[in-house]
Amino acid sequence: MSRLLFLFFLFPILAFGQNRWKPNAGIKATVLITFGSHQNSLGLKLDSYLGNDFTQLNAGVTTRYFLTNFGNRSNFGELRLSAGGGVMFGKGNNPLNMDWEGTLHQSKSEYSIGYAHYWYLDRIGTAQRSGAWNIGIQRFDILMENDVFGGQAKDRFRTGGLIVSYRDSLYKASIGLAIWTGETGNTTWDRTPRPGAPNGIRDLTNNPFGKLNHGILYGEIKHRFVGVQTVGGRIGWDSEQIRHVFQNKISHDLVLLPKKMKRNTPHYPRLNEEGENVFTKKEVRKPRFYFQTFLNDGLPY
Repeated sequence: MSRLLFLFFLFPILAFGQNRWKPNAGIKATVLITFGSHQNSLGLKLDSYLGNDFTQLNAGVTTRYFLTNFGNRSNFGELRLSAGGGVMFGKGNNPLNMDWEGTLHQSKSEYSIGYAHYWYLDRIGTAQRSGAWNIGIQRFDILMENDVFGGQAKDRFRTGGLIVSYRDSLYKASIGLAIWTGETGNTTWDRTPRPGAPNGIRDLTNNPFGKLNHGILYGEIKHRFVGVQTVGGRIGWDSEQIRHVFQNKISHDLVLLPKKMKRNTPHYPRLNEEGENVFTKKEVRKPRFYFQTFLNDGLPY
């Protein structure tokens, strides 16, 4: 894997030649503030990059103290480390991205692909590795974060996120998905077919953070002001049915692939208001309104 990533970032330099080598570097420090229905935090974020016309390497450190966060977690600190980069090509007609992240770049190239590896560190038992890919097509970005991309594939905690965004020089509009699941380790795969779960289930309700999942679908608007500062807001729904569709049906049951392909992945059942497993839509806990306002934040998790 490490060799492939090395060739991934080296190729543009070899392909286009050293005459296009234009060193460029930057560093940015920002204060992070979030206020909302699910997350309330204060933190600091330090980002840096080094690159040229065709490739860029990124590194970042984010530290936040959460009053509240996904999974009913509260009053804890989190350290998020990131290392990544990308390759870029096409005409330099794009506005610079207002966000600095491990998968993104600070060039005006129209097309790009980037990867980042993340380390989430805390003292409450929800530390993990994750990874993300971003595809840039002119002013559109498609960002996918998943623990699979970080080499773990455990479906635990920060299970998967998707953000599709469009930007100009001052504004960015996005549609996003964030899935949070409790601890999946030390569980038994019950292969007994259930309604809507033909390959069985894993019961998380006796595990840490296993009585509350999140499946959040939201819209977001972000505005850049005073140089590199950004302010924004999100509004959406947190629903077990949303999580069920994207995690169990699309990801685990592979409903978008031919039926002749073998499915061999369990479901994480939907939960009711008491955090118990249920298997019909009527019993599922009611959707909850989701909103978030932020200064210099807007991270998937």
